[in-house]
Amino acid sequence: MSCVLLLDIGGTFLKGAAISTVDWSEVCTLRRVGPSLRLTEEGEATLDPSELETAVRLLAHDLLQTCGGEPQGIFITGQMHGVVLVTEEGHPVTQIITWRDSLPCRWRGHNVPASQAIREIVDDRQISMWGNELREGLPIATLFARASRGQAIHGLLPHSLISYCAAALTGHRSTPRMHVTDAAAHGFLNIHKACWELGALSDFEFNELRLPEIVRGIEPVGWSDEFNCEVYVAVGDQQSALLGMALEEGELSLNIATGSQVSALTSNPTSEAQLRPYFDRHFLSTITHIPAGLDRKSTRLNSSHEWISRMPSSA
Repeated sequence: MSCVLLLDIGGTFLKGAAISTVDWSEVCTLRRVGPSLRLTEEGEATLDPSELETAVRLLAHDLLQTCGGEPQGIFITGQMHGVVLVTEEGHPVTQIITWRDSLPCRWRGHNVPASQAIREIVDDRQISMWGNELREGLPIATLFARASRGQAIHGLLPHSLISYCAAALTGHRSTPRMHVTDAAAHGFLNIHKACWELGALSDFEFNELRLPEIVRGIEPVGWSDEFNCEVYVAVGDQQSALLGMALEEGELSLNIATGSQVSALTSNPTSEAQLRPYFDRHFLSTITHIPAGLDRKSTRLNSSHEWISRMPSSA
């Protein structure tokens, strides 16, 4: 049976599905526990890249064994805002630094949040070009914190968690390539031009990074000898989920959970909310990390009302 493999790579669980290429029906699904998260008192939150790579390969093999299929391609989505620095040969020189990381940087003789230090360097216009989202946990902050502590970054490539896994499935022989939905999660992509923009941080050797090619389409990144098929560029999990529910302009997506999200699709990226690239040159105007529950003064609820008021009027 001919099939494609769909992999969803999270920080806690790995999920996969085999889809028939004959009628595009679901053949089988699997769910596995991922590698353990390593937490330190300083605020580090990391995963071992070799353990994740092994877990992803095993998931793909188990899917094929369960469904008895022959893969025609592997497609990947998963957790955004993670980063791992790799050499030109694809060998990791850091752990995978996840979105939960909050290691402070050493700034002017003090330990401060990296996003705070970056805000002293760049202006609001630059942050707007990056999508109105500068905070702890973004790769721009985690890399800044480590550079301030002496981490060498010259000539290294900052893979995302999911682009690293895509490269791993090709034996790290793939073209360094990231989909715009994934690249924007690094925090230093000009979302309007779909290009890397790090001039403001050149004094901190960020311009010495070897950056992946940005693509807008779902293109192959390389061939997997292990699975005898193409591996395709990884895409952001939020965008993938909203694409799956066929979100259209004029609709509002509400993701109600412990950390909730509100999103609207727009072709006119002028919102004061966070802006993230979507598919077909659209954007998501989105508010994330809306806290659950209310305090006694209902300030969180009021803040949520204020955020939602910033969404595009078409929603």
